[in-house]
Amino acid sequence: MSEAALQRDVIRYLGSALCQPAAFFAVPNNPRNAIAGRNLKALGLRKGAPDLMVFAQNITIGIELKAAKGRVSEDQDAMHELLNKCGVFTAVCRSVNEVETALMDAGLKLKGRIGA
Repeated sequence: MSEAALQRDVIRYLGSALCQPAAFFAVPNNPRNAIAGRNLKALGLRKGAPDLMVFAQNITIGIELKAAKGRVSEDQDAMHELLNKCGVFTAVCRSVNEVETALMDAGLKLKGRIGA
């Protein structure tokens, strides 16, 4: 499964699994070209930012999505470390099941479990 397909599945999952109030959004960290990349950087995008940010129950979670063979970059490792120091839970996930586990590991209560 591609990262884009995984992200679509995760977005659908978050919409049904999170207890309200909750918010989540994608970070547009794959610019179309160099000009778009420079513009996003000038507007505040930082290398290594997680693909998704989730805010619920006074917990903030950054989720980096990866395809089965995808690798975490040095910039992503550094950003995750910084976010963790700032009190943001981060996780690298390769499936919706791993996202669910990451949310629970961060302490979120969910509406239900996958397959439950």
